[in-house]
This record gives sequence, C-alpha cells and structure tokens, in this order.
Amino acid sequence: MALSFGFNIQNLSITAPNGQRLLCNANLDVKPGEIILLLGRIGSGKSTILQLLSGLVPVSQQTWSVSGTLAFGERQYDLSRERPTLGGYVFQQYAIFDELSARNNVAIARDHARSATDVPQEIVISLMADFVHDEREAHQYSGGQKQSIAITRTLFSGHPAMFYDEPNSGLDLHQTQQLGALIQEIARTTQRPAIIVAHHFQHLLPYVDRVLAIDSEQQSLCGLPAQTEEIDRFFYRVPDRQAPGVDDALAIGAGRSLPLRWAWWYFRHYFTTLLFSPTMVLYMLLCGLLTGFVSTWFLFQHFPFREFLTPLLHDNTVQALGFVQLRVLVPLLTALLIASRNSAIISADLGHRMHSQQIDAMTNLHIPYHWYLTGSVALNMVLASLVFILFNFALSAWASMITWQYLHPLQSTAIWKEAFYGRIVSPGDVLFAGAGWVGLKMALSGLATGLFGVAFGMTKKETVLDLNRGIAQAIIWSASAVLLIHAASALMEF
Repeated sequence: MALSFGFNIQNLSITAPNGQRLLCNANLDVKPGEIILLLGRIGSGKSTILQLLSGLVPVSQQTWSVSGTLAFGERQYDLSRERPTLGGYVFQQYAIFDELSARNNVAIARDHARSATDVPQEIVISLMADFVHDEREAHQYSGGQKQSIAITRTLFSGHPAMFYDEPNSGLDLHQTQQLGALIQEIARTTQRPAIIVAHHFQHLLPYVDRVLAIDSEQQSLCGLPAQTEEIDRFFYRVPDRQAPGVDDALAIGAGRSLPLRWAWWYFRHYFTTLLFSPTMVLYMLLCGLLTGFVSTWFLFQHFPFREFLTPLLHDNTVQALGFVQLRVLVPLLTALLIASRNSAIISADLGHRMHSQQIDAMTNLHIPYHWYLTGSVALNMVLASLVFILFNFALSAWASMITWQYLHPLQSTAIWKEAFYGRIVSPGDVLFAGAGWVGLKMALSGLATGLFGVAFGMTKKETVLDLNRGIAQAIIWSASAVLLIHAASALMEF
C-alpha cells in the first residue's frame, strides 16, 4: 500500500486570476486518517484549495497567485513554484472516462499509479461488486454508479490523501449517509486523510472529525463545531437548499499493465472513430466516385470542338486526366474532406474531455494524456490520409472508366486503361510516378488536421459556446493548412 501521511500547510495565500484574495497566511494541520469538512460560500475557494493540493492549479503569473509551504512525509514544497499531487481528487461530475468500462476506469488508474497500491478488499467489494461482469462504456451508468467508479479509481491512484468535491450533490438522505460511512471507512482503514467540500453538509456531520470554514472577510480558515446551528450562524443562517461476485470484484484492482496496453487501447479507439467508421467509409466512397465521374463527364462533354479534336487528342486527354486525378485532384479533395470531418470530431471529443474535467482527472491520475490522446490522433490521421488516398484514387479511376465507357460505348476499356495510366505507371515500377510527393502531402495534411483538432479541442471549455467555437476554429485552420500544404507541394513538385 502507498504510504499515507498527515500533512501540514503554513502561510497559505491564494489570489484568483481576477485579483480576489481568497486566503491570506492560512495554516492547516491534518492528521493521518482524519476527515475534514471544508465549508464556505460560493466562490470562496473551497474547490480551489483541493485542486491546488492535487496539482491542478497551474504555476503561472497570469493565472493563480499562490504562496505558502506544504509538508508531508519527509518532503516540503514551496507552493509558489511547485504543485505537488498530494490528493486523489474525486470530481463533482466524476470525470469518468466515457469510452472505458467501469473495470478499465479503475485499471487505467492502477496502471499509472506512481507506486503499487493495495486497497482493502472490503472496500473494493462494496464499491465494485456491481460492475464485475458489466462491460458497458461508463457514460451509460447512473450518477451513483459513476461515483463508485470515481472513488475506486482514485483509491488505486496511490495518492496519500483523498479529496471529495461535492460528493453528495444530488444524493438523498439515505445515499448521503451511506456515502459518509464509506468515506469514514476508507479514511480509517487506509489512514489516508480526507477533505470534503460540500454545500449540503448536514447529513455528513456525523462522519467527520473536524469542520473548517473559509472566512471570506478575514481570508482565513477557522474551526467550527460540528453542529448545524453553529455552522448556520457562522454563515448568517444561509438556508438549507437540500429538501455480485466478491472474487471478481477483488480482481479489478489486481496487477498492473504496461502503458503500451493503454496506448494501443486509445489507438484502436480513435482508429474506429477517425478511419474505419461506416460513415467515414461512405464519405470517402462518395468522394472517390464523384471525383471520377464529374472530372471525366465534364471534360469530355465540354471539350472544345470535341467532334474534331477528340479523335486527335483522345489519348493525351485521358492520360492528362489520370495524371491530374492522382497527383492533384484526388489528394486535395480527400485531404479537405478528411480535414472537415475529422478536425470537427477531434475538437469535439477533446473539448468534451476538457469540459467534463477528464483531462484534469488524467493529470491527477498521472496518465500521460498527450501520448495517449494526441499521439493516437496524430498517428490515425496520418494513417487515414494514406489509406484513403489509395482508396479514393481506385474509386475515382473506376468511376472515370465507367463514365468514359458510357460516353464511348464502342471503344474497349483497354484503350482507356493504357492511356489513363500512361503517365503514372511505368512497367516494372513498384510505385506510381510521384508517389513520394503524394504520400508526403497527404501525411502532412493528416498530421496538420490532427494537431489543429487537438490544439483547439484542448483549449479551456467553460460553456457549450466554447465547444462550438473550438470545433469551428479547428475546421477553418485544418482546411486552410491543407490548402497551403497542397499549394506549396504543387509549386515544388511540378
């Protein structure tokens, strides 16, 4: 089991980005296994303290200003320039990884824990027995089920303290009492101290050892009796607004897997989303067929003086058609369509992860999300670009041949094939002419699309408008990058 410590904070001062001072030289001493209920008005900094001690408040002069020292174990941290990950953070909205099952939400935290962590069997059973044979993705679970997963996941992350942000939000009296008893059992059994932030605190009071309140006027922490009347009096009587299988359950937290397992998992996840989904295949199918049909139909239907020139220039025309389709038209249209679809999907996916605090959860659980998410997206985008250029050119060539045959019913398709591939395929060559250029601009287009999708998806998301703005910007920038890449390639290639 990871060692559990009490911890001590001296002279903690916190100033918000808007200049509001939340705390000034506050002190806090927490014993091993102690449970503290932290109260305060909205915006007083309750959750900020937990996030600070969980390594989730960035060190930046343009955001939060923090000073003070934190000591736990044998280490001491200067909070003005260090962000220790003291606490395992149970998020208010749970921050469950939607694409993983309950078991895998726990497993990914266990596999990335800084040290091997043993969680008492009775706690694992009580939290996870219902999920033993349930392989649904986590977004399908109820709020109470997500909370059980979130607590178990955080326990296996190996942090020496547990922080609960509004854990009883939306729970009834009986559920709150069960939650309080569970938090108490975890703290007593593991000796990990716990801090609970809650607005609806009355039914949690029997399960805590101390009550602390943030005094916004004095910018300090003060102790209060664990009595509702005294707490209400401190806050000027703010009204209360709150009207399976055991063995398999134990196996959920057993063992550790290599990070390569999770890299492969996320690669496959984005592979099916960005490359091999039915809608993507249909999308590319239409692109290839329409490119071949439209380019061939309008070329021969609107060829100047076609009655006179077609017999003379037919072979050269078909040859030029094949060259333009492979080297210019199909690559450009394929890259643009991939950019418009996948940049939106990537930005929406990562924007949701930002908005639902999944990225914060990954940070807190030591999960290298840049490698798993950004790396998987980039690789799949390059792969998608290379696969679909071949796919679309084959479709475009076939559609072009069928269209040509319709316009020249008395001619053999052998004539078309010989002319169409005349400039792009040489006898004995493994690759077609210009394969390097086509591959390079498609790979760069895919990479640019993926990176712009990631960049705009990973920006801070506070509202749905932020999500929409990120999607729009990702589409615009990725499509613009594709156009510039293909323009620059054309200038160098031809």
